[in-house]
Amino acid sequence: MNTGNLIYQLYQAERTKSAAEQRRIDDRHGELAATLARRWRRITAPLRSLRRPAYPAGDGVPSVPGQPESCLARSGR
Repeated sequence: MNTGNLIYQLYQAERTKSAAEQRRIDDRHGELAATLARRWRRITAPLRSLRRPAYPAGDGVPSVPGQPESCLARSGR
């Protein structure tokens, strides 16, 4: 383990960041989160297509589990 690098990392973690530095860090974290989300959606797309229920060719609104159809008709769904 390189102790010089560890000391520098501790220094970076403890010192106060300027507003510009914090914005750059936040931007990088946002880009990382967006990249991970895209990859996750791409990986799980086949699984999501298998889970989707097939809705009847009606109004496209799925029924709510545990509620009779008459309740949905009264609520305007």
